[in-house]
Amino acid sequence: MQNIKKDHLNDEVMSMYKCVMLGMMTIAFYTSLTTDAHAIGAVMCAWITSEMFVGSLGKAIGTIGVLIVAVGAALGRVSWTMAVTVACGIAAMFSARAIAGSFGGGCP
Repeated sequence: MQNIKKDHLNDEVMSMYKCVMLGMMTIAFYTSLTTDAHAIGAVMCAWITSEMFVGSLGKAIGTIGVLIVAVGAALGRVSWTMAVTVACGIAAMFSARAIAGSFGGGCP
């Protein structure tokens, strides 16, 4: 019998798990490619244009986020760079439809 270290055995088991997970992810990716792309696009467009992102709920969440980051920046807990980044991110979220439309894509 060979003297096998535990670490070596654990490495072999972990590599086996990684191979299994990679195989499962490959199968999941392949099956997602074979579905109807138009149906997936319609569902994603409905989700993006829902009340959660661009409606009153999305505006309220964005306002609260800007307020919290601005107060943190004023108190010195958050850098002003982060405050500007959050504000630009929220602006991009609400104008994503127009940005994607200018590239020739986007939701109807």
